[in-house]
Amino acid sequence: MKNLAYCGLLCNECEIFKATLADDCDYKEQVAKNFSSPQYPLTSADINCYGCSDNNKAIFKFCEECEIRLCGIAKSLTNCGQCKSFACDKLHKAFEHNPENKKRLEKVFIK
Repeated sequence: MKNLAYCGLLCNECEIFKATLADDCDYKEQVAKNFSSPQYPLTSADINCYGCSDNNKAIFKFCEECEIRLCGIAKSLTNCGQCKSFACDKLHKAFEHNPENKKRLEKVFIK
């Protein structure tokens, strides 16, 4: 599955990814407003990501230190569906917020 993040998120459906590909300042500004919070204010400059598994390009700042991503990199995986420990405790919280991600990873899981 193309552009599948370690956690099962489809990058093609992510507004940050789409705004990066579009390279549209107004779109990035709107996405920044949508994703901002008082604790984590964002600007259009923060909206820059080519997917968390693409280590040669920009990664959204909150994904850089993601424990799921770092674990996948350490194990040389493309996504967590390739892991012998799927679905581990690291993924359960992510799946609570995005149950579709679990379904995607289950499709690539090799027992």
